[in-house]
Amino acid sequence: MLLRTKSLIIAADYSLRLGQRVKKRQNRLLREK
Repeated sequence: MLLRTKSLIIAADYSLRLGQRVKKRQNRLLREK
C-alpha cells in the first residue's frame, strides 16, 4: 500500500514537470510568433 502511494506521488511529480516543460515550450513558440 505504501509502495503504491509512493509510485503515485512519483508519477504525479513526473507529469507535473512534464506539463511545465510543455508550457514553457508553448510560451516560447507564442513569443516567436
